Amino acid sequence: MNTEVNDKHIPAVIDRLMPRSPYNASSSAIAAKVIEDIHFLQDRIERIKKLQTPNSTVLKTYQSMLESREAVLVWLRENGDIEEEDVSHHVG
Repeated sequence: MNTEVNDKHIPAVIDRLMPRSPYNASSSAIAAKVIEDIHFLQDRIERIKKLQTPNSTVLKTYQSMLESREAVLVWLRENGDIEEEDVSHHVG
């Protein structure tokens, strides 16, 4: 994972992923959405890599998105009000 992600941009990424509202403002709900995105991106990356001629631009884009989501998840775990068990049932 790219550890050079600028932490001050992470809250903006979170707001783009799940704009805050009374219905989805919890950190664990946001983390669940981020984990869902991570699984989707991991699947897409694996599918692209298995193609006979993978599109390197698309692959790099998905990998960058994956790194961003992973950084958001790390940030949420460090700065959000979530516990590992709050999101562990989403990790697979």
